[in-house]
Amino acid sequence: MSPSKALKLIATLSAALMLASVPIVATADAPKVTLRGALTYDDNINRAERSSEQRDDATLLIGIDANLRKPVTARSGLIAKLALNSEFHSDFGDLDAFELRADLTYLVQPFQGFLAPWFALTGSIAIKEFAASDIRDGSTAAVEFTTGSRLSDRISTRLAYRASDRDASKSRVFEQRLGEARAILDYQFNDQLNFYTKYSYRHGEFVTSAPRGPKFRPVFRAKTADRTFGRSMVAWRIGDGESHTLKLGSKFALAKHTALDLSASHSVTDVEGDNQWRVLRIGLNVQHRF
Repeated sequence: MSPSKALKLIATLSAALMLASVPIVATADAPKVTLRGALTYDDNINRAERSSEQRDDATLLIGIDANLRKPVTARSGLIAKLALNSEFHSDFGDLDAFELRADLTYLVQPFQGFLAPWFALTGSIAIKEFAASDIRDGSTAAVEFTTGSRLSDRISTRLAYRASDRDASKSRVFEQRLGEARAILDYQFNDQLNFYTKYSYRHGEFVTSAPRGPKFRPVFRAKTADRTFGRSMVAWRIGDGESHTLKLGSKFALAKHTALDLSASHSVTDVEGDNQWRVLRIGLNVQHRF
C-alpha cells in the first residue's frame, strides 16, 4: 500500500469512528461550541517569486465548530470535532470558499503530575469548495501526532507532525502531498495575557501562480491556467520543496469565554529550479466559546 493510500485510509477510518461514536454521545461530556472570526492580510496570496507578480489580499473567515469529549479511561479520551468555515476575500472573490471538516482525536496523558506530557493522534477529513475557482475544489485527508507538556506554571510547549494528502476535483495542480513539523512555545504572562512563538517546517509539493514563461517548465509536475489572478497567470505545482515559517502572537482574554488573538508570521519557501518566494501574514482572530 502506498503512503498516500495509507494516509487516506487512516483518515477515513477516523471519520468512520466519529460516525460510529454517535450512539455514545449520551455518555460524553456536553458539546462545546466555538464561534470565531478572523481577519488576515497576506502580502503574497498567489505565492509568486517576483515582487511585480505578487498579489496581496485581505481575508475574512467566519467559522463555527462543535466538539464532544468522551472519556475512555481516567487518563485518556476521544474528542470528535465538526467545523464549518466560510472565507471572504476583499480583492479576489473567486477565492471565497466554504469548508467542512471532521476530526477525531485520541488523547492520553499516561503519567500523573503537573509537568507530565500528553500525547494525541488525530485523523481528519476536510472538503473545500471555492466560489469561482473550481481548479482549487477538493478534499484533504490528514493524520497528525502531537505531544506537549508544561515546563513551569507559566511556560508550556507542543510538538507536532502532520502528513496530508489533497485530492483536487478538476485539476491535478492542486493535488498536493505535504508533511509539516511544528514547535510551539507558550508563555502565560497573567490570567488575561498569553504570548506564543510557533515555528513550522513543511516539505513536499507547493503551488505558485505566476505568468507563463520558461522558469518553471523544467521542474513543474502539473500546470493549469489560473484566471483568478489575471489572464496571463498559470498555476504550477512543483515538488521537492520546503518552507520555513516563524509566527509570533499574543492572546488576550476579553471576557470569560471570549479571546482576542493578534499574530504575525513570515515564511520562506524554496522549491526545485532555484525558485523561492516569501510571505508575510498578519492576523486578528476573535473567538467566543459557548
